[in-house]
Amino acid sequence: MRIELSLLSVLSVAFLLMVCMVGNEITLDSLSVDFALSSSGMTLDINPTWLVWVSQERAAAYGGNAVAYGNVMVVREHMRCDPYEEYVINHELMHVDQFRALGWLVYPARYVLAIEQPKGITTDWNDPTQPSRTMWAPPDGWEDQWSFITLTFDREGT
Repeated sequence: MRIELSLLSVLSVAFLLMVCMVGNEITLDSLSVDFALSSSGMTLDINPTWLVWVSQERAAAYGGNAVAYGNVMVVREHMRCDPYEEYVINHELMHVDQFRALGWLVYPARYVLAIEQPKGITTDWNDPTQPSRTMWAPPDGWEDQWSFITLTFDREGT
C-alpha cells in the first residue's frame, strides 16, 4: 500500500489546526471517496471538507464573511442561521472544488478563470445556487489535480 499526502494537504491540515485554536465549532461538512480499479490494483482518493465557525473578532484576519483553503472552509459565526448562510457556504464549497480541480494552479488561474464571482454580476444573496453558475467549475470529466489523501493498493502487495 502507498499513501500520498501532498504539500497542499499538509498545509490544509496546518490551516485547519490553526483555525481550530480559534474556532467555535468544527464539523465534517462532507466526505467523498473515489476509487479506481485497474489491472495493477486499486486507488482511493479521500477528500474530507471541513467547516469551521469562528467568532467575528477572530475572523477579522481573514476578511469577508468566509474563506476557503484546500479542504477547509472558515465562516464567521454571525452567518449561522443568517438568510445568506447557504449562499456563503455554497460559495466556499465552489472554492474547495476549485482547489481539488486545479491544485496549486488555483492561484495563477485567478488571472484567466472566474475563480471569484465576476465583478459585473450583482450578488443575489437569496439565490444560493448563484455561485455554481457564476464561478468557474471544472467541466464534466475533468481530472482533479489534488486529493487530500490517496491510497494505492497494488496487486503485487507493494
